[in-house]
This record gives sequence, C-alpha cells and structure tokens, in this order.
Amino acid sequence: MGQKPSSVPEATAELDKLKNKAKTEISKYQQDSLSKKDEVVEPSDPQRGRDVFVRECEHCHTIEKGGEHKFGPNLQNLFNRKAGELEGFTYRDLDRWTEKDITWTDQTLDEYLADPGNYVPGTKTFFKPLPSKQDRIDLIAYLHEATKDD
Repeated sequence: MGQKPSSVPEATAELDKLKNKAKTEISKYQQDSLSKKDEVVEPSDPQRGRDVFVRECEHCHTIEKGGEHKFGPNLQNLFNRKAGELEGFTYRDLDRWTEKDITWTDQTLDEYLADPGNYVPGTKTFFKPLPSKQDRIDLIAYLHEATKDD
C-alpha cells in the first residue's frame, strides 16, 4: 500500500484499488482450483472409457466396423480421420466442419469433448460437455481400442 490517503476521495480510490486487486487474486485462485480439479489423477482406463461411451455417446454413435450411422457418424477408424469427410454420413453444417480443418487426434478430440458447443463456431450440437478430464482420457483410450481397424 502507498502513502496514507489525505482525503476521503483518495481513501475511497485506494480502497477500490485494493478491492480490485483482491478480486483478481481470488479469481486466479479459483482458476487454479478449477484446473487442479480437472487434472488427471489416474492413468487412462479403457474400461472406464467404455462406461463413459455407453453413458454419453452410444445413443448417437456406433463403433463397430461396418456399423450404422445414427445421429452421429460411425466412429470406426476415427483417429487421424478428417472431420466431416466420412462417406455415407450427412453432416449438418458440413462447410463449418471442413473449414476448421480438423483431424481427429487425442488432442482435438479432448478439446471437442470438453466444449463441443464452441469447438466449431456456428454449429449446433446436442452433446453436452464432458467436464472431467479423467472421463475424457478414459473415453479416448477406449476409442483407440474399440475403433481401430484390425
């Protein structure tokens, strides 16, 4: 803190500065706390990922080779595939998906799963975010196993 304020307006201004500084520090602390909650506490587990898939994904996607498309595309051979380019599936907002030039990797899939509604601006999704980093890495581990073409 600086010198002692000489008037009420100066004291009020100094108090406002301190309040803003405190709000900033509290915000930083809250952000740190949120990101710590999102840290992975265990290695990925494909079995837990299967549970996440059943709970969150299977109503819109199939994973088996030759599986039908549902509301979302079949996910066979998902990794390293360009978003919006699977033959036989009609994508809503295709131009926006291809414009973003997404290739599905662990990183892009994690980003999408964390915030699907904002991942490709201007598109609509009915999928709610997966806020748990652990759920996302488990799901991605499961998808690696379940969607690879043997």
